[in-house]
Amino acid sequence: KRISNKFYKVLFIGENRIGYCKKNFSDINDWPYTEKEALSYFIDNMSFLNLKVKEIKIRPHPSEEISNYDWAKNKYEIISQISKENELFKDIEDYEIILGCDSMALVIGILCKKIVISSIPPCSEKCNLPFSEIIHLNKIVKERY
Repeated sequence: KRISNKFYKVLFIGENRIGYCKKNFSDINDWPYTEKEALSYFIDNMSFLNLKVKEIKIRPHPSEEISNYDWAKNKYEIISQISKENELFKDIEDYEIILGCDSMALVIGILCKKIVISSIPPCSEKCNLPFSEIIHLNKIVKERY
């Protein structure tokens, strides 16, 4: 079932998982997933959500460089911008769908009555946020496969 026939603007919330991995693990592959894999997982599987996406804005974590997401802008035309110029609340206000992994910004999205999606790819790690309002993309993909 389609969420709506409208085209949505999506805000992807970065978490700097790659930065954390580089500081705490000898091999980045020791970590279950990165924000790169989570964003790609959403874009590659958003058809399972039956929604139309107009654009995706990437909002890097405050500890991340904007350039960490240059790969996404180059790979996906749907990425409209990579920015952390606005306040978090302003960005959440301007977008209908809040996308991320396990960030507290997803909780802010819930409180602002937004559609909230966790795009953690299939792995051993799960979203730790205990809110039933969060749509877990990996569960939907698993159910439909």
